[in-house]
Amino acid sequence: MKLPSASKLDLASHCVWPYWAHETKSVYETSPASEVGKIVHAYAAEHARIPAQRRTIAQLVDAMRTDAIKRNTTPLELSDTTVSTATELCHAWDAHAAPSLAGKLWQPESLMAYDPVTDSAEAFPGVDPQDGYKVCPTGAFRGTADVLYASHDTVTVVDWKCGRPENVAPIASHKQMRFLGLAAARAWGLPNARIILAYVGLDGITAEQHTLGTDDLHDVRNELLELQARIDRREAPTIGDHCRWCHVRASCPTTRSALQTMSAATSQFAVVADARQITGPDHATWLLNTLKRVRLAAVDVESALKAWSDEHDGIPISDGVWGRKEVAIEHVRLTPDGLTLLEARLPASITTTVTKSSLEQALRADGRLPTVEMPHLMAQLRDTGSVMASVQVRYERR
Repeated sequence: MKLPSASKLDLASHCVWPYWAHETKSVYETSPASEVGKIVHAYAAEHARIPAQRRTIAQLVDAMRTDAIKRNTTPLELSDTTVSTATELCHAWDAHAAPSLAGKLWQPESLMAYDPVTDSAEAFPGVDPQDGYKVCPTGAFRGTADVLYASHDTVTVVDWKCGRPENVAPIASHKQMRFLGLAAARAWGLPNARIILAYVGLDGITAEQHTLGTDDLHDVRNELLELQARIDRREAPTIGDHCRWCHVRASCPTTRSALQTMSAATSQFAVVADARQITGPDHATWLLNTLKRVRLAAVDVESALKAWSDEHDGIPISDGVWGRKEVAIEHVRLTPDGLTLLEARLPASITTTVTKSSLEQALRADGRLPTVEMPHLMAQLRDTGSVMASVQVRYERR
């Protein structure tokens, strides 16, 4: 039986189809936000090492690139902007989170497996969480605690989050954290688990915490047993906002059904593009659900087309070839020398945030032509190290 990992428990509570269906096809995509999170998590884990053994952010980024290639997983973009954002958050972690761990004997990235049938857990120290499927026993849920330590009769589990998305469940009902608390308590043989969600931001750490006692841990176990039972019953897939986070939605029957409905109009409701033709609340709800499924299906189709295009050097279209195109982009990020340069050459451009657009506006306000001045100014800013270069990947007509 396939079981969801800790981070997928909330998704699985809405739909268990991916865990019993055999025809699933996974589609994984990376994003700047997820890559920032990976860097910050890796950086935090380094602090369990003695200072002399800790890797720098640049070394961690290089290791992540190498590991993605070695595992043949989704390629990481890791643009300069992504690394810069992650670096700022890592510095915030240094200032606000690291001191709270000083003096504690804590474990980083602790992989654990928990079997609700036997109510037992096992920890796998030193095992890369990505290799959890290799070591965790069949029939056990698995998850990774970013920080794990024990004191008296309580084990503490911390999970780092970068930023704070909307609609996050309160810590007391957060399914990922409740599972990690139960797994840690059983693995350490302690009756209580303190769970902490720590949101890392540029202005500090915002944390929520909750303690799970004996009765709470019993409730979590029952929730996991019920989830296993739903998978055993092979419950049909359900449609909802949770679909956008599902990595197998490309092969989901509801996706195929939505596409067929849009193309053949076989439903009791009609597909319309005029508000006056929507017959009532049921029609509106059906249209909205259908739209969501088709939109998500379109994202999956585009992902497949990108992969095919990369393998076949583009896709022929009527006016050329559609495919991967890399566009070089520069971002101004002032160093002290760059600031000195602008103070001397273009003081009107100095604001809290300096962009190429603001430089052009300042040149115009100063009576100078951006088309003439910008190349020279940008060259000088590059010399001061005030320009970050990145490559933006687009798929369009080439």
